[in-house]
Formats: sequence, structure tokens, C-alpha cells
Amino acid sequence: MKNGRCLRVWLSVFALVAVDVAAADRPDLAVATQSWFASRSGGAAAAFVSAEGVGFATAGQFGPGDARPITPDTTFEIGSVSKLFTALLLAESERAGRVRRDDPAAKFLLPPGDPDAAGLANITLVSLATHSAGLPRMASNFRSADGNRAHYARAQLLAAFRRDGVAATVGGKSVYSNFGVVLLGQALAAAWAGDYAMVLQHRVLDPLGLKHTWVGLPGTSRRDDFPPAIVKGAVAPHWEFDALAPSGALRSTARDLAQFLQACLGQRATPLNADIRECIKPLRTMGEGPGKIGLGWMSTAGPGRPIYWHNGATAGFRAFIAFEPEAGIAVAVMTNTDEGAAPEVLGFELMGRRGRSGR
Repeated sequence: MKNGRCLRVWLSVFALVAVDVAAADRPDLAVATQSWFASRSGGAAAAFVSAEGVGFATAGQFGPGDARPITPDTTFEIGSVSKLFTALLLAESERAGRVRRDDPAAKFLLPPGDPDAAGLANITLVSLATHSAGLPRMASNFRSADGNRAHYARAQLLAAFRRDGVAATVGGKSVYSNFGVVLLGQALAAAWAGDYAMVLQHRVLDPLGLKHTWVGLPGTSRRDDFPPAIVKGAVAPHWEFDALAPSGALRSTARDLAQFLQACLGQRATPLNADIRECIKPLRTMGEGPGKIGLGWMSTAGPGRPIYWHNGATAGFRAFIAFEPEAGIAVAVMTNTDEGAAPEVLGFELMGRRGRSGR
């Protein structure tokens, strides 16, 4: 979700997999990861999930001057991959009877009887989850010189909702919006009468058994297993989040994401397996291409079997996860440097997909 980079890569992925998709033999995980990462600054971790189990591969180190090795338990910022967990909270909240997906977000975000609620009633929870609420990529009042989200508070978010939401054209083509997913997550937290980090922990992360996945709120980033962001070869601060947390605040490990993907494939039983299946149902066409979107998850188009995926980017960190139910395989790739090819390149290679960019 970093200043348009995630959006540009995300659109290019649709172009990559929508044209001339064909199966290919999966390369060796360690060899493929090392080849993709090459000699960059920082490090990377990859996981491959299949019916035979989970394999891990790593490359590089924490950063310049820090030779600690990357492991499957190293923490990475996963950026907009966080949106999948916010969307999963929607499915879980609906199943629990706390919300309906067609509820207006204003029902939970604004006080009862608020005069602005009627003008915002068309912005529903499902329109936010499918990027079809007609909202801009970021709230119009968001300002940050370095992209950090730590100082954008709930009062600013609600002011932007009132200002930007009234002009939104709901139901048009789906256009990627961090702002929309933020509103979704905060509305769901309000429906549970809690704050986003607490509600996500209790309703999603704990039931999934993800013990090393957490929300990067201010003051929570000092962990020994958490390498710095590497931006243009130099160390940069971690991003932290306040009100914008639902769109990109999660930190995770290759091991935890592999466990999540096992649940996505139905290879691991959790209380949320049915909710995951609900999230991947395609609901709309995404952007101008043939790809689809469900509750958070994008899916590929073309002659091959669908792959469900999402990517993410913060300052330096980049992440990609995907799974193919019919083949019973899944991948997670994370790195803490903005150098070199994006994780999507390795991810789709590991899943045996080839394609042309169309350019």
C-alpha cells in the first residue's frame, strides 16, 4: 500500500496472469528463492504449502551491517495483505450476526441520528470490501512526508468519511482504495464495541492460531526478530498505524502465513474455514481487467484454474500470498527491501504459472 507502488504491482499482476497462463514444473524452493533474491540488501523468506506439508526457504540477512540470518520466524511488515484479515473479520462478523454485509458503514461509524448518515448510506460494508464504494485510494486529508501512518487518528478518518463519502459513486467499477478498507475495519470494530487491534486478535488471529501475527500500532515495533525496512539500500523506520491499521498494519512470519494458507486450502481445521471460503467467492470484476474480487481476495482469470491472491508494500517491506484450491498449493513471499523483482514474480513461479505482461 506504499504510495501507489502496491497498486501498480497489483494491476500488473492481473496483466501477468490473465494472458497465456500455462502450467509449469515447480522449481526447487531454495534455488528459486536464492535466484529471485540474488544479491540485494536485506533479506527474504518464502513458504510453499502443498498436501505434502510446508517448505521454507530464506535469503539474505537483516540489513546492511546486520548479518543475522532470515528464518521462517523472522517478522515482516505485510502491508496490504492485512486487508485479507480485515475482510475475514467481515465474514466472521456476519456469520456471528453482528453485521450484514449490506449494512451502511455509517451505521457503525457515526452516532445515532447523525445528520450525515443519510448521505453516506450507500457506502455499505461489502462495497468497502470489494473496493466498489467509489472512494479515493487515500483519504483526502491524509498527509505524511514518509508514508508513515502513525499520526492519522480516528477523528481525521471520520472527517474524511463525511467529506469524501458524500461525493462517492457507489457500485461502479472496483478501484483499489486503502481508505475504504480502513473504514470497513473500523466499522467492524465498532460493531463489536472494541478497537480494531483487539477485535481482530480475538475474532480472527486467535481462532486461526497465528501466534506471531500482530498489529503494528505505535510503540509495538521493538522486537528482536523484526528487521528494519531497507529503502534504496538504506535502513528506514518501520511504519506504524493508528486509525489506518485495517488497511496495512499487520506484521507476520513465513511460518504463520503458511499456517493461514493451510487453512485457506482446507488442510488445517480452524473455526474460520467456512468464512475463508466465503471470502474467496468472486463478487465483482476488478478494475479494467478480467480478474475478479471477492471479500478482499483477488482471483486470476484466463484458461487456467483460479489463483486467489493479494500483495502488499510498506516502506521497504513487500509481501505476496496466494493459493490455488484445485491444485492444493499455496505460497507466501516476504522481503524487507524495495530492491529487485517483486515477490509476485517468485510467488507465481513457485505455483507453476507462466505468463506475458502484455507490454
